[in-house]
Amino acid sequence: MCVHNKPVLLPDDIIETILPKLPVKSLLRFKAVSKSWKSMISDPAFVRKKHLHQSSQQDNHLFLWKSKQWSPGFSVVKFEDGKFQILHDLRECPYGWDTVVSFSAGVLLLTEYSDSTYVLWNPSTRAKTMIWFPYRFNSHPKSYGVCYDSVSEDFKIVVISSMSMRDYAVYSCKNKIWTKKKKGFPGTGRLGNESGLCVNGSIYWVYREADARKIVYFDSGDDNFKILDKPKGVGENRPIFLACLKGCLSVYCNGENETVVRIWIRERNNCWVELVTIENVDTVIELFDVEFVAENKVVIRSNTTRLMIYNISEKKFEDYDDKAVFGYSMVPYLETLFFPIENTRPKRKRKCLS
Repeated sequence: MCVHNKPVLLPDDIIETILPKLPVKSLLRFKAVSKSWKSMISDPAFVRKKHLHQSSQQDNHLFLWKSKQWSPGFSVVKFEDGKFQILHDLRECPYGWDTVVSFSAGVLLLTEYSDSTYVLWNPSTRAKTMIWFPYRFNSHPKSYGVCYDSVSEDFKIVVISSMSMRDYAVYSCKNKIWTKKKKGFPGTGRLGNESGLCVNGSIYWVYREADARKIVYFDSGDDNFKILDKPKGVGENRPIFLACLKGCLSVYCNGENETVVRIWIRERNNCWVELVTIENVDTVIELFDVEFVAENKVVIRSNTTRLMIYNISEKKFEDYDDKAVFGYSMVPYLETLFFPIENTRPKRKRKCLS
């Protein structure tokens, strides 16, 4: 007697639990399994609320690495067991542009030298869209930022006039429109860095006015800039620097002297907690870039290309020599299906808001 095995059908709730945990390449292949799977994986709600959320929770320590300023494309590298390893090359950047000015939710903001056109690009899916900038800001360099607001489900681009600090424009991918705004910053200061740091839906910069240093952030809820209190004990005039560590906003600065660096993280309850105090630092803090924390170690880039690893438990630097996998720049690489789809040239909104 011939026995026919019937296919086993998994309940939808189990499928919806498993699929968000799978890598992007697998999900793209699984679209061919059935019409229902294709519909589920292509559903924007699945991408935004399930897969993007799941991907953001997984700290795989993946990065896009650029060995030299003028070298084409990137290499995908991973930090594991205290070392970097190259996984594969990613040479096909959209339109040949590989200057990353900001990033969020696995999407990079690329630009050309004219500063009149931008490209949003997801390296995982190769999805891309070109966005034309309709305004003239009489300053260079400009400051940039991108962020995803999970409440309004809108991905936004922020371009700031660095010289005047008064003019800025916001692009809404949801509404496909630019809005030019004025009086974004009180006072006469300027931003200390060109690229804003996106953490949990807001974009952060260091704001300098005379000798004072402040943390300002773009609130994606109302498209306005606000001041964030610094950790206690950080003087008003002390130079500060920002990083994203363990998924949280981080601030670091010199301690009692230039050989000491103190690092704080802003926890989910909005309280500053000191993460570590690093001693015996042999470089000025302006060339001391805190990249990330992994395996109880702080990974630092010094003098642009020199790599240092500080062991938090043992309170000392570890010997590390791996120049082959550390170079001009590194950008966090988040594997996700998410992309703020754009198909048409954005409309120009002429009204200036105060």
